[in-house]
Amino acid sequence: MTFIGKLFVMLNLVLSMLMAGAAFSLYSTNPDMTDKPGKGDAPPGKLVPLKAEFDELLKQMALIENSWASAHNSLLAQEEARGKYRAWYDAEMKKLYPATTAKIQEVSSDAPDKDSPVTMKDAEEAPGGGKNLLAYDAYVKQLKDNQDQNDKLRKSLTAKIKEDTDLTGELVGDADKGNRGLRHRIGDERVKRQGIVDEQGIEDGLRVNTEFESELIRNRLQLINKRLNELKVYLKKRHSVDADEKGR
Repeated sequence: MTFIGKLFVMLNLVLSMLMAGAAFSLYSTNPDMTDKPGKGDAPPGKLVPLKAEFDELLKQMALIENSWASAHNSLLAQEEARGKYRAWYDAEMKKLYPATTAKIQEVSSDAPDKDSPVTMKDAEEAPGGGKNLLAYDAYVKQLKDNQDQNDKLRKSLTAKIKEDTDLTGELVGDADKGNRGLRHRIGDERVKRQGIVDEQGIEDGLRVNTEFESELIRNRLQLINKRLNELKVYLKKRHSVDADEKGR
Protein backbone atom coordinates (compact mmCIF):
# COMPACT_ATOMS: atom_id res chain seq x y z
CA MET A 1 0.00 0.00 0.00
CA THR A 2 1.35 3.38 -0.93
CA PHE A 3 1.82 6.30 1.41
CA ILE A 4 -1.13 8.18 -0.04
CA GLY A 5 -3.40 5.15 0.49
CA LYS A 6 -2.32 4.84 4.11
CA LEU A 7 -2.92 8.56 4.57
CA PHE A 8 -6.51 8.30 3.26
CA VAL A 9 -7.20 5.30 5.54
CA MET A 10 -6.01 7.22 8.60
CA LEU A 11 -8.02 10.29 7.55
CA ASN A 12 -11.13 8.13 7.13
CA LEU A 13 -10.57 6.66 10.60
CA VAL A 14 -10.22 10.10 12.21
CA LEU A 15 -13.38 11.41 10.51
CA SER A 16 -15.30 8.30 11.55
CA MET A 17 -14.29 8.80 15.17
CA LEU A 18 -15.31 12.47 15.04
CA MET A 19 -18.71 11.64 13.57
CA ALA A 20 -19.24 8.90 16.19
CA GLY A 21 -18.41 11.38 18.99
CA ALA A 22 -20.83 13.96 17.56
CA ALA A 23 -23.61 11.36 17.29
CA PHE A 24 -23.08 10.25 20.89
CA SER A 25 -23.12 13.90 22.07
CA LEU A 26 -26.44 14.53 20.30
CA TYR A 27 -27.91 11.35 21.73
CA SER A 28 -26.87 12.19 25.29
CA THR A 29 -28.16 15.80 25.16
CA ASN A 30 -31.20 15.24 22.96
CA PRO A 31 -34.17 17.42 24.24
CA ASP A 32 -37.57 15.91 24.83
CA MET A 33 -39.66 16.73 21.71
CA THR A 34 -42.84 15.09 23.06
CA ASP A 35 -45.90 16.53 24.86
CA LYS A 36 -45.20 14.65 28.08
CA PRO A 37 -45.37 16.72 31.28
CA GLY A 38 -42.25 17.07 33.39
CA LYS A 39 -41.48 14.61 36.18
CA GLY A 40 -39.37 15.63 39.16
CA ASP A 41 -36.46 17.74 37.97
CA ALA A 42 -37.03 16.75 34.34
CA PRO A 43 -38.49 19.59 32.24
CA PRO A 44 -41.67 19.03 30.23
CA GLY A 45 -41.53 18.18 26.55
CA LYS A 46 -41.11 20.93 23.93
CA LEU A 47 -44.63 20.37 22.63
CA VAL A 48 -46.34 21.07 25.99
CA PRO A 49 -46.34 24.97 25.76
CA LEU A 50 -47.14 24.80 22.04
CA LYS A 51 -50.13 22.55 22.72
CA ALA A 52 -51.37 24.91 25.48
CA GLU A 53 -51.11 27.91 23.08
CA PHE A 54 -52.95 25.94 20.39
CA ASP A 55 -55.78 25.09 22.81
CA GLU A 56 -56.11 28.81 23.77
CA LEU A 57 -56.34 29.79 20.11
CA LEU A 58 -59.07 27.19 19.59
CA LYS A 59 -61.07 28.81 22.38
CA GLN A 60 -60.81 32.24 20.69
CA MET A 61 -61.58 30.96 17.22
CA ALA A 62 -65.32 30.94 17.76
CA LEU A 63 -65.37 34.62 18.80
CA ILE A 64 -63.14 35.62 15.87
CA GLU A 65 -65.23 33.64 13.44
CA ASN A 66 -68.44 35.26 14.68
CA SER A 67 -66.93 38.75 14.33
CA TRP A 68 -65.67 38.00 10.81
CA ALA A 69 -69.04 36.55 9.81
CA SER A 70 -70.85 39.67 11.05
CA ALA A 71 -68.51 41.99 9.14
CA HIS A 72 -68.73 39.81 6.04
CA ASN A 73 -72.52 39.82 6.11
CA SER A 74 -72.55 43.61 6.57
CA LEU A 75 -70.22 44.02 3.61
CA LEU A 76 -72.39 41.81 1.43
CA ALA A 77 -75.48 43.78 2.43
CA GLN A 78 -73.79 47.11 1.56
CA GLU A 79 -72.54 45.78 -1.76
CA GLU A 80 -76.03 44.53 -2.58
CA ALA A 81 -77.46 47.98 -1.72
CA ARG A 82 -74.90 49.70 -3.93
CA GLY A 83 -75.98 47.56 -6.85
CA LYS A 84 -79.52 48.90 -6.54
CA TYR A 85 -78.31 52.50 -6.94
CA ARG A 86 -75.97 51.83 -9.86
CA ALA A 87 -78.31 53.46 -12.37
CA TRP A 88 -78.37 56.69 -10.32
CA TYR A 89 -74.57 56.75 -10.08
CA ASP A 90 -74.24 56.04 -13.81
CA ALA A 91 -76.47 59.02 -14.58
CA GLU A 92 -74.40 61.24 -12.30
CA MET A 93 -71.18 60.03 -13.90
CA LYS A 94 -72.51 60.94 -17.36
CA LYS A 95 -72.97 64.51 -16.15
CA LEU A 96 -69.20 64.74 -15.68
CA TYR A 97 -68.53 64.27 -19.37
CA PRO A 98 -71.29 66.05 -21.32
CA ALA A 99 -71.22 66.52 -25.07
CA THR A 100 -69.45 69.58 -26.43
CA THR A 101 -72.69 71.45 -27.05
CA ALA A 102 -74.47 70.18 -23.96
CA LYS A 103 -75.09 72.46 -21.02
CA ILE A 104 -72.81 71.86 -18.08
CA GLN A 105 -74.72 70.31 -15.20
CA GLU A 106 -74.01 70.14 -11.52
CA VAL A 107 -73.33 66.71 -10.09
CA SER A 108 -75.55 66.22 -7.05
CA SER A 109 -74.15 64.92 -3.79
CA ASP A 110 -77.65 63.85 -2.65
CA ALA A 111 -77.10 60.14 -3.27
CA PRO A 112 -79.93 57.66 -2.55
CA ASP A 113 -77.68 55.80 -0.11
CA LYS A 114 -76.20 58.96 1.43
CA ASP A 115 -77.18 57.87 4.96
CA SER A 116 -75.08 54.71 4.86
CA PRO A 117 -71.84 54.91 6.92
CA VAL A 118 -69.62 54.19 3.92
CA THR A 119 -71.24 56.83 1.70
CA MET A 120 -71.14 59.44 4.46
CA LYS A 121 -67.41 58.81 5.00
CA ASP A 122 -66.72 58.99 1.25
CA ALA A 123 -68.65 62.28 1.00
CA GLU A 124 -66.64 63.84 3.82
CA GLU A 125 -63.32 62.85 2.27
CA ALA A 126 -64.29 63.74 -1.32
CA PRO A 127 -63.14 67.01 -2.97
CA GLY A 128 -65.69 69.70 -2.25
CA GLY A 129 -66.72 68.20 1.08
CA GLY A 130 -69.97 66.73 -0.26
CA LYS A 131 -71.04 69.90 -2.08
CA ASN A 132 -72.42 69.81 -5.60
CA LEU A 133 -69.66 69.47 -8.20
CA LEU A 134 -69.56 70.76 -11.76
CA ALA A 135 -68.90 68.68 -14.82
CA TYR A 136 -65.37 67.84 -15.91
CA ASP A 137 -65.39 70.38 -18.76
CA ALA A 138 -66.30 73.16 -16.34
CA TYR A 139 -63.21 72.49 -14.26
CA VAL A 140 -61.06 72.23 -17.38
CA LYS A 141 -62.33 75.65 -18.46
CA GLN A 142 -61.74 77.10 -15.00
CA LEU A 143 -58.22 75.70 -15.02
CA LYS A 144 -57.57 77.23 -18.47
CA ASP A 145 -58.92 80.60 -17.32
CA ASN A 146 -56.79 80.49 -14.18
CA GLN A 147 -53.72 79.54 -16.21
CA ASP A 148 -54.33 82.43 -18.63
CA GLN A 149 -54.79 84.84 -15.74
CA ASN A 150 -51.66 83.53 -14.11
CA ASP A 151 -49.76 83.97 -17.38
CA LYS A 152 -50.95 87.59 -17.64
CA LEU A 153 -49.93 88.25 -14.06
CA ARG A 154 -46.50 86.75 -14.69
CA LYS A 155 -46.02 88.91 -17.79
CA SER A 156 -47.16 91.98 -15.86
CA LEU A 157 -44.81 91.09 -13.01
CA THR A 158 -41.92 90.64 -15.47
CA ALA A 159 -42.65 94.05 -16.99
CA LYS A 160 -42.82 95.66 -13.54
CA ILE A 161 -39.51 94.04 -12.57
CA LYS A 162 -37.89 95.36 -15.77
CA GLU A 163 -39.35 98.82 -15.12
CA ASP A 164 -38.04 98.73 -11.56
CA THR A 165 -34.60 97.69 -12.83
CA ASP A 166 -34.57 100.53 -15.37
CA LEU A 167 -35.68 103.08 -12.78
CA THR A 168 -33.05 101.81 -10.37
CA GLY A 169 -30.45 102.20 -13.10
CA GLU A 170 -31.58 105.77 -13.71
CA LEU A 171 -31.46 106.45 -9.99
CA VAL A 172 -28.05 104.98 -9.12
CA GLY A 173 -26.51 105.24 -12.59
CA ASP A 174 -24.70 102.81 -14.86
CA ALA A 175 -20.98 103.28 -15.42
CA ASP A 176 -20.96 101.06 -18.52
CA LYS A 177 -23.59 103.24 -20.23
CA GLY A 178 -22.05 106.50 -19.03
CA ASN A 179 -25.10 107.32 -16.94
CA ARG A 180 -24.15 108.95 -13.64
CA GLY A 181 -27.65 108.57 -12.20
CA LEU A 182 -30.06 110.98 -10.59
CA ARG A 183 -28.39 110.69 -7.20
CA HIS A 184 -25.03 111.82 -8.58
CA ARG A 185 -26.72 114.57 -10.58
CA ILE A 186 -28.52 115.82 -7.47
CA GLY A 187 -25.16 115.83 -5.69
CA ASP A 188 -23.64 117.86 -8.53
CA GLU A 189 -26.51 120.35 -8.43
CA ARG A 190 -26.06 120.71 -4.69
CA VAL A 191 -22.39 121.46 -5.21
CA LYS A 192 -23.30 124.04 -7.87
CA ARG A 193 -25.88 125.59 -5.60
CA GLN A 194 -23.36 125.82 -2.79
CA GLY A 195 -20.91 127.47 -5.20
CA ILE A 196 -23.55 129.99 -6.23
CA VAL A 197 -24.34 130.71 -2.59
CA ASP A 198 -20.64 131.19 -1.85
CA GLU A 199 -20.23 133.45 -4.89
CA GLN A 200 -23.29 135.43 -3.87
CA GLY A 201 -21.75 135.91 -0.45
CA ILE A 202 -18.57 137.26 -2.06
CA GLU A 203 -20.59 139.61 -4.25
CA ASP A 204 -22.53 140.84 -1.24
CA GLY A 205 -19.26 141.58 0.50
CA LEU A 206 -17.93 143.49 -2.53
CA ARG A 207 -21.19 145.44 -2.83
CA VAL A 208 -21.00 146.46 0.83
CA ASN A 209 -17.39 147.53 0.41
CA THR A 210 -18.28 149.49 -2.73
CA GLU A 211 -21.16 151.26 -1.02
CA PHE A 212 -18.93 152.06 1.95
CA GLU A 213 -16.19 153.50 -0.28
CA SER A 214 -18.78 155.47 -2.28
CA GLU A 215 -20.11 156.96 0.92
CA LEU A 216 -16.58 157.93 1.98
CA ILE A 217 -15.96 159.58 -1.39
CA ARG A 218 -19.23 161.55 -1.18
CA ASN A 219 -18.34 162.69 2.32
CA ARG A 220 -14.88 163.81 1.17
CA LEU A 221 -16.42 165.57 -1.82
CA GLN A 222 -18.77 167.45 0.48
CA LEU A 223 -15.84 168.44 2.70
CA ILE A 224 -13.86 169.65 -0.31
CA ASN A 225 -16.80 171.68 -1.59
CA LYS A 226 -17.24 173.14 1.87
CA ARG A 227 -13.57 174.11 2.02
CA LEU A 228 -13.76 175.66 -1.46
CA ASN A 229 -16.73 177.76 -0.45
CA GLU A 230 -14.87 178.88 2.65
CA LEU A 231 -11.85 179.75 0.51
CA LYS A 232 -14.01 181.75 -1.89
CA VAL A 233 -15.50 183.70 0.99
CA TYR A 234 -12.03 184.35 2.41
CA LEU A 235 -10.60 185.59 -0.92
CA LYS A 236 -13.54 187.82 -1.57
CA LYS A 237 -13.45 189.25 1.92
CA ARG A 238 -9.69 189.75 2.28
CA HIS A 239 -8.53 190.34 -1.25
CA SER A 240 -11.76 191.33 -3.02
CA VAL A 241 -11.21 188.53 -5.42
CA ASP A 242 -14.18 186.82 -6.92
CA ALA A 243 -13.08 183.22 -7.42
CA ASP A 244 -16.08 182.43 -9.55
CA GLU A 245 -15.25 185.30 -11.97
CA LYS A 246 -11.62 184.31 -12.12
CA GLY A 247 -12.58 180.77 -12.87
CA ARG A 248 -14.58 181.91 -15.89
